[in-house]
Amino acid sequence: DNGQGLVAIETERDYANSRRTLGKFVNTKKELWEWRQWIHTHKGKQKPFWLPNWNMDLILAENATSTETVLTIKPINLPTYATMPLDTMVILMDGSVFYRRITDAITLSSGYEEVTLDSSFDREVAPEDVKLWCFMHLVRLDSDKIELEYQSGSFFVKTVVPVVEVSE
Repeated sequence: DNGQGLVAIETERDYANSRRTLGKFVNTKKELWEWRQWIHTHKGKQKPFWLPNWNMDLILAENATSTETVLTIKPINLPTYATMPLDTMVILMDGSVFYRRITDAITLSSGYEEVTLDSSFDREVAPEDVKLWCFMHLVRLDSDKIELEYQSGSFFVKTVVPVVEVSE
């Protein structure tokens, strides 16, 4: 290269970055406007945000009291394979949403696992109350250009947005 053209600076990372695709479909002008506002607030590659993976990653095994921060979950080998801390999202059947960080995990003699959360739920939570408990990843958009694909014949817009995981 003779030094002409755009200069790109790549930062060296000490973590593995995984890439994902975020898809979105909208059917009304109101939904489209809200989606466009969301895209604009994230400023392309500049602004990171938390992205839940929407999988049932953790399953509460025992009731949690309103002050408890150490919870028993069904085994998934967190102590062996996870690097702490882990950020999670909990959605209860009544629609309540909680964001909690797992700071530690151990395996119990029963085979179940115990996780330590950064704060309690401030209410009693039974295993059947949990609709979803999933991991979240800090990501940013992996493109400064997001294309909205309009479908002909009806008001239907499809968007595929690449995202990349970043460190805190």
